[in-house]
Amino acid sequence: RVKAATVLIIAGNSNGNISSGSGFFVKPDKIVTNIHVVDSAKMVFVVGRKKVYNVEGVTGYTPEHDLVVLQVSGKGKPLELNEGQIGEPMYVVGYPRGGYKITEGKVHGIRESDKQLRLTSREFPKNREPVVVSGNSGGPVLNTEWRVIGVAVSSNKGFSSASPSSELKVLLDSANTENLSAWQKKNPILASVYAAWADKKSDSEHYEEAIKGFDKAVAIYRDANTYNKRGLAKDELGRYQEAIQDFNAMIGLIPDSAMAYYNRGSTYFRWNIAKRKSDDTGMVQDFAKVIQDYTEAIELNPDHAAAYANRGVAKVKMPDPDYAGAIQDYTDAIKRNPKDFKSYSDRGHAKLEIEDYAGAIQDYTEAIKLNPDDAAAYINRGAAKVKMPDPDYAGAIQDYTEAINLNPDDTLLMQAYLGRSAAKLALAELALAQAELALAQHEDAKFQHEDAKFQHEDAKRDTTKVYYYLGKIYARKGNYQEAIVNFNKSISAESDDVEIYYVRGNTKQKIGDYEGAIQDYTLTIKKNPDFAEAYYARGVTQLQLDKYQSAIDDLNEAITLKEPAVYAEAYKARGDAKAGLGKDTDAKTDFSIAYYHYGDEAYKRAEYQEAIKNFNRVLELIPNFALAYNYRGNVKIKLAKSKADIDELEGASQLYQEAIEDCDKAIQLNWENPFFYGNRGLAKFLRGIIRDADEAIVDYQAAIEDFTEVVKRKQDFLEQAYYLRGRTRCLLGSAKANQGNAREARKQYKLALKDFKAANKLDTDDASHYRGLGLANAALGKAEAARAAFEKAKQLRAEVEKQAN
Repeated sequence: RVKAATVLIIAGNSNGNISSGSGFFVKPDKIVTNIHVVDSAKMVFVVGRKKVYNVEGVTGYTPEHDLVVLQVSGKGKPLELNEGQIGEPMYVVGYPRGGYKITEGKVHGIRESDKQLRLTSREFPKNREPVVVSGNSGGPVLNTEWRVIGVAVSSNKGFSSASPSSELKVLLDSANTENLSAWQKKNPILASVYAAWADKKSDSEHYEEAIKGFDKAVAIYRDANTYNKRGLAKDELGRYQEAIQDFNAMIGLIPDSAMAYYNRGSTYFRWNIAKRKSDDTGMVQDFAKVIQDYTEAIELNPDHAAAYANRGVAKVKMPDPDYAGAIQDYTDAIKRNPKDFKSYSDRGHAKLEIEDYAGAIQDYTEAIKLNPDDAAAYINRGAAKVKMPDPDYAGAIQDYTEAINLNPDDTLLMQAYLGRSAAKLALAELALAQAELALAQHEDAKFQHEDAKFQHEDAKRDTTKVYYYLGKIYARKGNYQEAIVNFNKSISAESDDVEIYYVRGNTKQKIGDYEGAIQDYTLTIKKNPDFAEAYYARGVTQLQLDKYQSAIDDLNEAITLKEPAVYAEAYKARGDAKAGLGKDTDAKTDFSIAYYHYGDEAYKRAEYQEAIKNFNRVLELIPNFALAYNYRGNVKIKLAKSKADIDELEGASQLYQEAIEDCDKAIQLNWENPFFYGNRGLAKFLRGIIRDADEAIVDYQAAIEDFTEVVKRKQDFLEQAYYLRGRTRCLLGSAKANQGNAREARKQYKLALKDFKAANKLDTDDASHYRGLGLANAALGKAEAARAAFEKAKQLRAEVEKQAN
C-alpha cells in the first residue's frame, strides 16, 4: 500500500539538468512533494508503480514548510495522516538517489514554533547517518501504523527534518488549481530558486556570488533558512557584523531555532578571534555572547554535540580560562558524539593546562584512534609525555616522529622537530651522563659512550629542521633577513636537503640579492636536475639581470619538465626574454601560449571574467586562434548560465549570443573540430531553456543540428553529444506538447530515448545516462522502465561514493 502510494518525481530543470525527488498521494488525484523538487522544472513526470502521471497544476503550497500539492492526471491510493510524537519510531519512504527505499529512524524532537519534526537514526548518537538523503525530499514519513506524520525535507549534521502532517491538512482544503509554470513565477517560488542557486555557489566557496543570490531571494520573500545561509556566507568572508544581523533575522522568524543561536555564537566566536589578532578590545563581552548563544542552542536542543564542544572552546579562550567548565562541555559533546576526535583532543589540551598529564595522554590517544592523521594530537601527546613526573622521552620522540611523517603544515612541522629535538637532547644528555659515569668506572664502557654521543648529534640534526621551518614562517611574514639567518643555520648541518637551497634562493630574490639567489638555484638544480621550479626561478632571476639568453635556456628546461605550477609563467617569462633580444614574433607566440594557459587555469577556478580577459589577450596577439575563440565561448556559456540561474535573463541571453558567435568564428577557422559544434550546440540548448516557447523551439532545433554534426564526425565529444542531443529532444518534445502537438512530442521523446541509449552504449557507468533514459521513458509513459533506469543510476552513484570513501 505504501509503495503504491509513493511516487518518483522526475524533473527536467531550467538549468538543463535532470533531477529526481519523491512524493505521495494525499487524495486520489493529488500528490504532495517539496517545493524545491519542482520549483525550476521545465518538465515534470510523476512515476507510479505501473503508470506515469502528468502534472495538471498546483492546488496548494506553503513556502515556510517547503510543501506543494500537485493535481495529477489519473488516480492513486492516498495515505492516511496522523500526528508525530517525540521518541516514536518512524520510517522515511521514497526514492533516495532515484531508487525506492524505506529507512528506519525515530522522531528525535519537534520544534515548538512550527512543529517541524527532527529525525535521526534509531541508534543516534552512535549512528549519525542522516535518514533523509538526496531524492528523499517530498517523500512520506510514517509511524508504525503506516500513517503519514510528516514530509521529508532535508538533513544537516546527522539530523534530518520533516514538515508536519498538520500543515499538509491545511493545504488539502484548497479547490483552486494553478498552472505549474505560472506558479513557478510567484515570488516565494522564485526566491526558492535563487536560494538553491546560491546554495551551489556557497558549496563551491564562491561566497560573493552566493550572497548576491541570497540577496535576491530575501528581497522578494523573507525566509529564515535563506537568512541563515546568507549569514554563513558572510561569516566565511569575515563580514561578521552583517552575518550576525542575518542570524538575528532568522531568530526573529523562528525564535526557538537552535541552529540560529549556534551559528550566531560561532560568528561571535570568530569575530572575537579576529579582534584578538588585530589587538582590538571588547573580548570579554564578545566571549560572553558566544557562551550565551551556545547555551541557548543547548537548551533548545540538548543533544547538540557541536554546541557543547564549541562552548568548551570559548571557555578556554576567555582571558580567565574556565578549564573545568570546558572539560565538562567536551565530555558532554563526546557523550553525544563518541566519534568527535576534536573534542577528545580539545579536552586533552584543557587537561594539559591543569597539569593532568595522564588524562591528557588518554584523550590524545582516543583522538588519534579516531583520526590517525591528526599531527597536532601526536605533537600534544608527545608534549604531555615529556611533562609527566617521570618523563617518557622515548614515547614522546615516537609521537613527534609520527607527526613529522604525516607532513603537516610548516608551523606544526617546526613544533614537531622542536619537540623531538628537545626530547632527544634530554634523552641523549641523560645517556651521556650515564655513559661518562660508566666510562670513569669501567674502561669497557667506551661503546656506550660513543652511542650516547651519536644520540646527542642526532638531536642536533632535528634542531636544524627547526631552523628551516622557522625560516619559512619568517619568510611568509615578510621578515626575509631573519628568514635567511635561519636558513643558513639549517644549511650548515643539513646540506643534503635540496628544498632549503631553493627556498633560501626565493628569499634572496625578494630582497634583490639576485646573484645570491642564482647560486642557490644552481645548487638546487645540481642536487635535483628535474626541479622545474628551480629552473623557472633561476630564469626569472637571470631576466632581472638582463641575461636574456641564460634566462631563455633555463625557461626552456622549465617548460620541458611541464610542471603545472610554473608552466604558463615560464612561457610568459620566456616571452619577456625573447622580447629583450628583439625576437618580437617569437615573444608574441610565447605570450599567447601563456595567456591561453592563464585563461584555462582561471576557467578551472571558476574565475570567468579573468578567463575572458586572458583569452581576449590571446586573440589580440593571434587573431586566428580557433581554440581561444572556442574556450572564450565556453566561458561565456558558464557566465550566462550563472545569470540565468538568478533570473537575469537579458544578460544571460546576450552572453549566450556572444558564445554562439565565438563558436561560429572557431568553426570558420577549423570546421572539422567536433568540440566547436558541441559547444555551440550547448549554448543554443541553454538559451532555449530561458526563452519563450517559439524562440526556444528554434534554439532546440539548431542545437540538435550542432550535436548531429558532432555525431557525424564520430570523434571526440561523441558520448556527450548523444546525451545532450537526448536532453534537447526531451525539451523540444515538452515544448511541442505544450503547443498541443502530442504526435511531434512523442516523436522527439522516442528520438531522445535512442540518443540516451547510444550514450549509454559508449559509457555504461555514467549515472546521468540512466537518468536521461528515465526521463525519456517517463515522457513515453513507461513507468517500470523509468523506475528501473533511476534505480540503476542510484546503484552507479553508490559505487562512485564507495570508491571515493
